[in-house]
Amino acid sequence: MKTASKTVKRSKGKSASAVRIRESQVFSDGFLRLKTVLVPIDFSEFSRRALAYAAEFARTTGAKLILLHVIESFPMDRFISPATLKNDNKERTAGAENELKALLEAFAEERLIHGRQLVRTGKPYEEIIETARETKSEVIVLGSHGYTGIRRVYLGSTAERVVRHAPCHVLVVRE
Repeated sequence: MKTASKTVKRSKGKSASAVRIRESQVFSDGFLRLKTVLVPIDFSEFSRRALAYAAEFARTTGAKLILLHVIESFPMDRFISPATLKNDNKERTAGAENELKALLEAFAEERLIHGRQLVRTGKPYEEIIETARETKSEVIVLGSHGYTGIRRVYLGSTAERVVRHAPCHVLVVRE
């Protein structure tokens, strides 16, 4: 069975790009039907703001939220003993899971939504993109700024990388 689709053209400078929307994703009233919304969370104020937008998306479209936190390893980690690093990662994973669970419960209760939380280890933008693929997310909602300062210089812009490489639509929530 072949799914019909609409192509919406939008111009950007001299070139035009097309956004493909499957008919099955559109309600009769013209609103999108979403199944999964991925929300990367680094626990910054920006990511919490993005979560508020994503929760509203989930409420109005009936989508499931997936909260994702990525624990990043740094080059300096190779100088730490494997046992110490393993224990540290276990503690950071458990702490992140508890915080994500609390965030999800607060938004679920307030907005009558459902979802789940994931914690991964790796480079944030790579893990976000991979999780979006694995979960077949239709949209990623993330904050425009996470951590700042030397960490931003070291990492570059995670939001920018996600926008460039994501397998789905991306909503970047600005400050």
